[in-house]
Amino acid sequence: MSVQATAWAWSIRDLPPHLKITLLAIADACNAEGYGYPGQERLAHQVQCSDRQIRSNVAALVKRGLIAVIHRPGDGSGRRSNAYQLHLEHRQATGSPLPLATGSPAPGQPEVDGGGNRKSDGGQPEVQTSAERQNRTSEGTSEGLRAPRAHQPPADTRSTPGFDRFWHAWPAGHRKRARKAALAAWRAHHLEAQADMIIADVRHRAHHDEQWLRGFAPMPQTYLRGARWEDELGAPHEERRPSPILKGILALERFKCPSPTPGSAA
Repeated sequence: MSVQATAWAWSIRDLPPHLKITLLAIADACNAEGYGYPGQERLAHQVQCSDRQIRSNVAALVKRGLIAVIHRPGDGSGRRSNAYQLHLEHRQATGSPLPLATGSPAPGQPEVDGGGNRKSDGGQPEVQTSAERQNRTSEGTSEGLRAPRAHQPPADTRSTPGFDRFWHAWPAGHRKRARKAALAAWRAHHLEAQADMIIADVRHRAHHDEQWLRGFAPMPQTYLRGARWEDELGAPHEERRPSPILKGILALERFKCPSPTPGSAA
């Protein structure tokens, strides 16, 4: 645990509570350089949520540019937990400098009025009746309703070259359909940054996973929504060998009914 990493996580502003506590849990396991590898079970226990929610929170933090996920290869006994690198150079999610703790503006920023009592030219504080306050509130609300909304591009215009490579790598015949549903799952879980890892897992399972080899691979959208690349591989069943008793029975049958020799009479 590093005080620097934890203090940096506390300094991040404008994060939803579930992302804030996830970031704090990751930072709690990092060193002074912002590197650590807490397991998903540990993070889920600290945040008190499911493993799937942890994966969703981590993907959201990656999209905001606060952390990077580093996949560590296994040592032969299974996949090891992911490592995380905090982007300590980002002082907050928006990238702008944090205000001072006293509430004064940061250097170079214009000073903002604290909103105290405003005094009139006569030196007396301006007094508003309840009716005036209600009228001003109504006018402000009406103006807010009439204000044009900022144009936001539709979600389906986002470029997803990683998904295109994923769809091309998915084996033909392994329930390869419902491309739109798979693309929606890809975008909803922000998987573009993990495209290389996911594609490598698909290609590996297509040749080594027992269920995939037997034709029971999931549909692409099911694979993406369930983060199936984190599942264990199903090892192919070894070919069954006959037991000693069965070997004895087969030998006895051959002794009773010997195979005819070449050239013998029928």
